[in-house]
Amino acid sequence: MNRKIITASAVFLGTALLGLGVVDAAIITSGGANPATQGFSTNAGPTGTSDAGPPANWHMVSTAGSGFYRTVGTGTGYSGSPDNELEQILEGTAGWTATLQVKVNAAVRDATAGMYIQDGKDMFQIILYDGSDFSYQNPGAFYRDTSGHGIDSPPEIGDTDPTVWNTYQVVLDAKGNNDAADDEISLWANGTAAVTGLSRSDFRDAVDRAEFGFGRVQGADTADVHYAVVSLEAGQPVVIPEPSALLLLGLGLTGLIGCRRRK
Repeated sequence: MNRKIITASAVFLGTALLGLGVVDAAIITSGGANPATQGFSTNAGPTGTSDAGPPANWHMVSTAGSGFYRTVGTGTGYSGSPDNELEQILEGTAGWTATLQVKVNAAVRDATAGMYIQDGKDMFQIILYDGSDFSYQNPGAFYRDTSGHGIDSPPEIGDTDPTVWNTYQVVLDAKGNNDAADDEISLWANGTAAVTGLSRSDFRDAVDRAEFGFGRVQGADTADVHYAVVSLEAGQPVVIPEPSALLLLGLGLTGLIGCRRRK
């Protein structure tokens, strides 16, 4: 039995994106609710608090070893026979879209804030910098490439100020089949395609399981971040309003408004 949880903020986001009224999502946390109540498990006991915003968000102040939120597949690797909803989304012929609506107060070095998706083959990760600890690195959003952690010069996702609200998306086009070799990946910032035409060879290899998470902190780093929406869904709903429009239209949309189950 697969669980589907839709919060008010998530329904608003899906309506703005798709005009369909409801997002067909594997996992969504939004609206300031505790992610542990919205389908995410905790690793090493992360801490956070609900913030009214706007938009409503989950506020995490993290240090090394303080844990993060994630959901993990039940199978091994990219099997072609997915066992749970996360694996069904990641291995489906429709492809998938991961969305992160976020604002950074502080985020030093790499992987101190952001979101990651791994499907048993590769890892797709958005990382955020506030620009405070690298004299040569501008603040912004970046993605990890095959160079590993990408500390020296990670590729940038558009030209954004991470200290204000932004919406970033990782979009995988599966080309309507289960052959991962022809997958095409694009990265979006506030409704604009920032990086296109990427293949799996442009990203790091992943450990042998499906996993989707956020809020992870590496080494001795620290992060102070507001997460308004973290979602993973089937398909490519990439046309989104600017963050300012999200703030205006999203006012008043709070709380849990729907929960349904499907096989």
